Amino acid sequence: KRLTRTGIFAVAALLYKGFTATLDIIPDGNIILGRLDGIPDTITFAAKTPAQVPIQFGHAVDEYLESCKKMGRAPPRPYSGNIQLRVSPALHAAVAHVVRLEGLGSIQSLGEALLQTAVKKHFPDLGNASTEVIWAE
Repeated sequence: KRLTRTGIFAVAALLYKGFTATLDIIPDGNIILGRLDGIPDTITFAAKTPAQVPIQFGHAVDEYLESCKKMGRAPPRPYSGNIQLRVSPALHAAVAHVVRLEGLGSIQSLGEALLQTAVKKHFPDLGNASTEVIWAE
């Protein structure tokens, strides 16, 4: 898995059941710290080896969902599915023209196709996200 360096930390991303996590790998401490993204609660997990990361992440998500259930509240959706982009009027016009040429029906269809293509570069197994922990590459 590809990790990017930011200061003393290396950062990676995970996806499971619609939840993502950001990892901070601390080489000096020989520990990998993770936290669930996009939710109002602070949910963290830790692993000592890369092999433990997807397991601990999956446990954290499952425990969070179970905790929400026990408290009688619906777990928050980490992401709504609504992305708003601001683009130049010229690009907007060009995109609308491509939509008509390609017979896509709407800009939303083109935008979704483009975003899926970009995301699949990092999460090639995105279709399995509800049942497996997926590492970003």
